Amino acid sequence: MNDAKVRGKVTVIFRASDGRIEDPHAQIIPGQISLLGRLEESLFLGSHYRHYIQVGGTLVMVDSLETHLPGPVRLVLASNRIQVYGASC
Repeated sequence: MNDAKVRGKVTVIFRASDGRIEDPHAQIIPGQISLLGRLEESLFLGSHYRHYIQVGGTLVMVDSLETHLPGPVRLVLASNRIQVYGASC
């Protein structure tokens, strides 16, 4: 992703395995995308957990090796691991 500022509605695409769940009060690291959300549900799939996080009006999936409790979370994504569509820069 380039350093252009994004305005308006966009679609952000990322692999569920590229997301990371953090405490919503943790310090934000520059160069990463942080979205506040609410962990709604987690399922153990045998080798990892699939977490369902409500971010605004969208439900997103994040895979991790750790379990997390439902409630407020920060979804963290490396900016070089996402694709953004429909942006007006």
